[in-house]
Amino acid sequence: MKKSTCLLAGLFFGPLFSLVAAGNLMKRSSEGYNILAVAAFLQLWINPYEITQVGFQLSYLAVLGIFAFYRPFNEIIESRNRIVAWIWPVIAVSLAAQLATSPLASHYFNMFPVYFLLTNLIVVPLAGLVIYLAVFLLLAGALDIILYWMALPLKWSLELMRGSVEMIQSWPGAVIEPIFLTGSQVMLLYLILMAVFAFLVLNQRRWIFVALGSIILLISLSAVRHYENLRNHEIIVYNIPGRTGLDMIRGKNAFFITDSIFKADDKKISFQVKPNRIAEGVNEIRTIESGRFDEYIAKGTWIKPPFIFFEGKRIVMINDQCKWLKNLNAKAFDLGIISGSAKIRPEEIILKITVKSWIIDSSVPFYKASQFASYCRDNNIQCHSVRHEGAYVMKW
Repeated sequence: MKKSTCLLAGLFFGPLFSLVAAGNLMKRSSEGYNILAVAAFLQLWINPYEITQVGFQLSYLAVLGIFAFYRPFNEIIESRNRIVAWIWPVIAVSLAAQLATSPLASHYFNMFPVYFLLTNLIVVPLAGLVIYLAVFLLLAGALDIILYWMALPLKWSLELMRGSVEMIQSWPGAVIEPIFLTGSQVMLLYLILMAVFAFLVLNQRRWIFVALGSIILLISLSAVRHYENLRNHEIIVYNIPGRTGLDMIRGKNAFFITDSIFKADDKKISFQVKPNRIAEGVNEIRTIESGRFDEYIAKGTWIKPPFIFFEGKRIVMINDQCKWLKNLNAKAFDLGIISGSAKIRPEEIILKITVKSWIIDSSVPFYKASQFASYCRDNNIQCHSVRHEGAYVMKW
């Protein structure tokens, strides 16, 4: 029973290593690509949704890259020097894995690690040690041998690995960012890699035309996207729980209206706002703290709370401080944004202001947002609740 449990655990945590080990035990030659395909099949058979996980995709791409490019990289340098003979294979593995994973990793994380070779010189040997120690603990647990000190080497190895990665990551220029790749660009990059592999490794000369064609198409798509970003005008009301966040984007510039708490939270801004700015090619941001300024004027933009004029669009932002509402003459706006606790009743706002579309941002309490959305729905008024429907986006 215990042996079967260990076997299942091995197949679940490392189907690839399990199949390679099984082939060696049976003294059968193994084809790396076939083993990789069978390992992926077994893992997806257990849980088909694994294919949507970033870790699954990058792990198998890394192994695929090692199978495809390790040998050509490793044959570049042949030395009898022991240090070079030990270091270069690690570098070759790192280059092969990084080459295969970089397009998808850049697509997901919008960055490229500069010191990946140095990091892998530390991580790769430690990863081998961690695998052996983990298997040892797995077998010890199957034999009911559970002692605290037996886990210490594995713990120390993992802490050393994590600490070294964090230290290198803290160095200046550790990453190149922002990088944005669309799905089409990622596919073209992998097509280029396939063509390079077929041309250089398999000696399939025709694939050079595939590589050249893919490069031309990739450059063309990048140029078109850059041109579209320069002409872009966009308003985004982000779904930031309990906070106000509004980006007004013109080309590569953005005006960000938010509250003082979210303004100071760099981690949340990086996670919830920055990816969209990278996708839109924004590189200059002017942050405007709601309720803390009187007037702001720039080309095509005029902001004087609660009114905003941005590239031909008229916006009104209604919050707790809108005492002016009672004395407001009838005006028409493209967007009306409700924020804060918004103690004003929906009917008071609707009767006073003509708005093409109402937006309820995520700083409005849930019950208030539901109340306002229900009122708009009952009266056939266009309304978008960020809490219920996600971020609001207007492009023109």
